[in-house]
Amino acid sequence: MSGVEAGTALVWALAAMSAAVNIIEASRSRKMPKRVDEGREGLKLNTRSTQEPVKVVYGRQKVGGNDVFIALSGTGNEYLFIVQTLSEGPCQGIAQIGGVDQLWLAGEPASSFGSSVSYWFHSGASDQSVDANLAAAFPAWADALRYTSYIAWRLTYDPDKFLSIPDRLVLLNGRTLYDFRTATTAWSDNPVLALYDYLTSGRYGCGLAAAKLDTASFSDAADYCDLKGFKLNMAISRDGACIDSVNAILAHFRGSLLWFDGKYYLRYADLNEESSVMSITDEHIARDEGGQAQIGIGEPSRFGKPDGMIVKYIDPELDYSTNDLPVGDETGVMETVELMGCTDREMAANLGVYHLERAKLCRTVTGLFRDDCRQLDPHDVVTLTSTALSISSQLMRVQEANIREDGLVELMLAYESLNLYDDDYNLTAESVYQCTLPDPTAEPPGVTGVSVSEETYNYRLRSFTRLKIAFSPPAGYPWYDHIEVWVSYDDAAWEHLFDSTSDFEIANVEEGQDYYIRLKVVSVWGGKQQDANDYKIYHLVGGYTTAPASLGALQAVVNQNTVNLYADKVTDTDVELYEFRLGNSWSGGIFLAALRAPNLSLYGVKPGTHLFIANTLSNNGSYGDTPRSAAVVLKDPPDGWAVQATEACNYNGVGTHDNTEHTVYNLEDYLKCSHTGGVLSGTYLSPVYDRGAVARYMIYVLTEIVVTGAGTTWGDVIPDPNIWDSIGISLKNWAEIFSLAAGPKVKIKLRYGETSPPTSVVERMEILSAIVTGRYFQVEIIIIDPSAAVNALVKAFSLKFCQ
Repeated sequence: MSGVEAGTALVWALAAMSAAVNIIEASRSRKMPKRVDEGREGLKLNTRSTQEPVKVVYGRQKVGGNDVFIALSGTGNEYLFIVQTLSEGPCQGIAQIGGVDQLWLAGEPASSFGSSVSYWFHSGASDQSVDANLAAAFPAWADALRYTSYIAWRLTYDPDKFLSIPDRLVLLNGRTLYDFRTATTAWSDNPVLALYDYLTSGRYGCGLAAAKLDTASFSDAADYCDLKGFKLNMAISRDGACIDSVNAILAHFRGSLLWFDGKYYLRYADLNEESSVMSITDEHIARDEGGQAQIGIGEPSRFGKPDGMIVKYIDPELDYSTNDLPVGDETGVMETVELMGCTDREMAANLGVYHLERAKLCRTVTGLFRDDCRQLDPHDVVTLTSTALSISSQLMRVQEANIREDGLVELMLAYESLNLYDDDYNLTAESVYQCTLPDPTAEPPGVTGVSVSEETYNYRLRSFTRLKIAFSPPAGYPWYDHIEVWVSYDDAAWEHLFDSTSDFEIANVEEGQDYYIRLKVVSVWGGKQQDANDYKIYHLVGGYTTAPASLGALQAVVNQNTVNLYADKVTDTDVELYEFRLGNSWSGGIFLAALRAPNLSLYGVKPGTHLFIANTLSNNGSYGDTPRSAAVVLKDPPDGWAVQATEACNYNGVGTHDNTEHTVYNLEDYLKCSHTGGVLSGTYLSPVYDRGAVARYMIYVLTEIVVTGAGTTWGDVIPDPNIWDSIGISLKNWAEIFSLAAGPKVKIKLRYGETSPPTSVVERMEILSAIVTGRYFQVEIIIIDPSAAVNALVKAFSLKFCQ
C-alpha cells in the first residue's frame, strides 16, 4: 500500500471508530410513538445514534437509516463493514426498477461503484439468522436483528471512490401486511391494511387485540381503497403518539374509527358508496314549552372559510421530497393538508379538493331529537327535513351524538353533498342548501324533443357534411340559460365544443365516424346537470358518400422504354386525387401513384405487356364507379440491347423467405405472403447471381402479379355498431360492396454491386428496368396484402441482363 493510500485508510479507520463501534443493543431500545415523520429530510438522513427509534415503513419510501455497527476488516483494513437499520420488519425488500436494486451512495447509484460495494439485505423476519458475511469477518457478531430490516454493507477501500463514509439511501418496499380478507400476508400499499397492522402491533403500534376490530367494516374499507386507488406510502417514526399516526393514515382515504359495543368499526366518507340510514323529519325534533322546534343552524363567516388549500405530499419526481400542490384560489385564506403517505399527485389533488370543498361547506345543524335517534352514531348519513329551517330532504352526516339523562338525543349534523366526492373542484358544494324556496344550485332538468339530421353543404367548391341538432328547452323551467354541447367519438373521452341557447349545427363532420353528443343544461345561476343526467344522443355519420365522377378515358404513349399516361381532368370539384394502379383489374392492381392531375410518366419501363388503370378519388374516400385502363407492349429486349444472360427463380427451396412461401397457382410457381401470426407483409430475397466480372447491364425482372382471395368481410364492410344504411346498401351491387377498398402492394428491388452480398439498391423494379454496373445481383420482393383474406401472388421471375 502506498503512503497516500495508507493515509487515506487511516482517515477511513478513524472515521469508522468515531462512529461508535458496535452500538447495536442501545439503538434498539423501544419507545412508544408520538408523531408521524412529517419531514422527508429526517427520513433520508443517515444517523449514528443510540437513541434513534426504528421507523415503520408502509408501502414504498426512500429512506436512509441508522448505522448501528461500523468496523474495519482485512489485512490492510481495506474493508469497511456497516450495519444500517432501515425499518420495522418484516419488509418485502429493496425496490427494483428494470431489475436493478434502487440504492444510492453519496447520491450515485450503488451499481456504479462496481465491486467496491457489496451489500446484503435482511427483511426483519422474526426468525432471521445472523448475517453470514458479518459473522465471518467479526466472529463476535451474534445479533440477528430480528424484527428489524437492515442492510449489511461492505465497502472496499478505493481512494478514487471514497473520500469518507458515504451517505446511503434505499428505495424500500416496506412491511408485509396481513390481509384479513384472504388470510394471507404480502406487501401492500392499501392504507386499511396498514391501519390494521398499526392498530394491532404491540411492538410499534397501538397493541389492540384483533378481536376488538370489526373485520367486516375493515374489509369493506379495504375494498373501497382498492376501488378508488387510494394508497399509502408512509414512514412512521416510533417516537410519536398512536392517535396522530392513526389519524394520519385515516386522512388518506377519508376514514374514521368508531367505538361501539366493545369493538372498533372503520368507516369512510363517500356518498357514492353510502346511503341514508334514517329520515329525520319534524316529528323527530323536540319542542320547548312554547312549541318551538329545538333546532338551529350555524355557519362561520365568509372570512372564516379558506379560499384555497395547500396539499403537502411526497413527490417521487422530486427524489421523494415534500412537494406543495395548490388547490382552489392561491390568494386569500390558505389552509394546509398534509398527506405524507401520498406519493401520487392525482390522489393528492382529489383529497385536497375534498378537504377544501368540505371546509367551504362548513354548515351544521344542532338540536334535540326524540329517543328513536339513539340508533345514530357519528359518521352516519341521514336525511333531514325541517319546516322550522325550511330544509327539505337534505343529506347530513352525524358529527356528534349524545344521549341525555331525560332520554332526548343531542345531535350535531353536518351538511353533505355528492359534489364533495366527484374529484372536481367547483363551488356548488359550498352553496348546498335544500329548502322550500327556489334553490339556485339545484340541478336543472334536461332538454326534450332532441333530434339529429345530416345536411350536405358546399364550401370553397367542396362538399361537406354537418349535423343539425334540434331540441326544446326544459318545459316549465324559467331559469334555463343555455346548454353546453359536449362531443365524444368513443363514449369515453369527452370534449366541450361550445354553448348554445337553441338549435345548433356541428359542421364538417367525418363520414363513417361515430358521434356521441351530450346536451348539459345550465341555469341562470350557473347550476349544471350532472354528467350522468345529460341528454345523450348517438349518430353514425353517413355523410357525403356519392362516388366521384369517373375519368373519360386513359391514354398511353410509349417512347422506347418510357410510358406516358394521361387523361382529361373531371369537372367534379370533390375529386382529391387521381390514382394509378398496375394489374389486370382495379381491385387487384398494385399501387403506382396518386397525383393531383391525371398524368403519370414512367421512365425505364421494363419490357412486356402492361395494363395501367386510373381512377378518381374523392375527398370522402370514395373511388369513381368506372376505372379506366390502357395497355402497352414494350419490346423484349429494347431496341439497341441484346440479352446476354437470364436467371430464372421459382422460389422453391432457394433464396430467403421472411413470412413468404412458394405456392402453385394454375400449375405454375408463384410467391405469396404467408400471413404468419396475422402479419400481412413478407419479404423474399433471391440467391446472389454472379456474372463473373464487373460489367454494365440493362436489367429487368419479368414476372406477373395475380390477386386471389375472398376480398373484404362483413366485419370490414359494416363494423359494429354500423347498420345497413350506413353503406348505402340500396345503391350498391354485390361486387361493389365487397370490392377491395385498397389493393395489395408488391415492391421489387434490385440489389447490385461489386462485392457479395451487393448493397446498392434500385427501387420500382416491378415496373421499371435499370442500367447499373456490377458483378453481383440479387432480387428482393416485398408483398403487402390489405387483409388476411387476400393474397398478391408473384409469378416465378426471370432476371434478364442486356448489353
